[in-house]
Amino acid sequence: MRIDAIAARAAEFQARLDQVKTGLGDPGFDWYPYDSLGNFFTLDAMLTGGRRDFLNLTGGSPVLDIGCADGGMALFLDSLGCEVHAIDNPETNHNGMAGVRRLAQAMGARISVYERDIDQDLQIPAAKYSLTLLLGVLYHLKNPFRILEALSRHSRYLVLSTRVARRGPEGTVLEGLPVAYLVGRGETNNDATNYWVFTHRGLDRLLERTGWRVLDAVSVGATDSDPASEAGDERRFVFAENARQPVTGGRMTGGWYEQEGWETWRWTAPRFSVEFAAPGRNLAIALYVPESLIAARGGVTLAASVDGIPLPPARYDRADHYVYTAALRGPAGAGPVRVDVVLDGGFTPVGDERELGVVVSEVTLR
Repeated sequence: MRIDAIAARAAEFQARLDQVKTGLGDPGFDWYPYDSLGNFFTLDAMLTGGRRDFLNLTGGSPVLDIGCADGGMALFLDSLGCEVHAIDNPETNHNGMAGVRRLAQAMGARISVYERDIDQDLQIPAAKYSLTLLLGVLYHLKNPFRILEALSRHSRYLVLSTRVARRGPEGTVLEGLPVAYLVGRGETNNDATNYWVFTHRGLDRLLERTGWRVLDAVSVGATDSDPASEAGDERRFVFAENARQPVTGGRMTGGWYEQEGWETWRWTAPRFSVEFAAPGRNLAIALYVPESLIAARGGVTLAASVDGIPLPPARYDRADHYVYTAALRGPAGAGPVRVDVVLDGGFTPVGDERELGVVVSEVTLR
């Protein structure tokens, strides 16, 4: 379903939400006062190309809604057939999360609701999400770098909105600099839970450094924005995709350690292997020989083979980045094709039980 049709249905769903709230009478708490479903109209203005088929982006894995308020976005996506996990902090939520729970029950929704202070408790409910919504949350977080980096390990796409600023409260020009303004206690909306207000470039830099690639963006609100005044309130909406690329398009079949952070490389053991579904003519391995391996062994020899047929070895006597390449011998047969790599030794760092070999950033067979 395209985003323009989704935005129209979101407006209809908002009317339904209002009816449900009215039918519940006095719930004993205050409802969240803002129209979170209006965000879909901003997404309609922002998204381009194939991303306008928004519902297609949510397929295959759950959607994560962080800062769900009374659950408007989560409940709506649930009504469209999405599996939704909704997170908020009851200490800062408008009604202690009573609203989202009451509405989910009244509407028979299937959403899973989690109480989390993600600045303190970074447990993410599922290992894999198709899409994460982080709308109006980032500037309320003490540790935005940490949260965005963690999300890049779990989600394919990210929709984010946050307050941004082009100048400081005293007129200092910030626009064009990759920086953030740290808000004083109560300086913005007399709200002590406001922390970092980024510039446009600062937000883009933050996303890039935490493993995201910005594909679409739009700003709404003040054009002469600052972090403190109500008149200077500007919000930037961003659609980003996970920029963490796999080390190989093949299947790692042994000798690989877990990917470190969001970096696009992995440590190997002294023996490691990859299986490719289709044959190729040329093997390439981009690797880094670490100083610790050179110090331990004086150098290392890499020997590779494809389906048991040996390829020319390579010797590395200093720490540096290298690309091992070899042309395959004989005609290319049918897949799958197994690549085995053997080093003539490894090393075990102090305090680490693993025997390490080299750092690999890419393995291709073409």
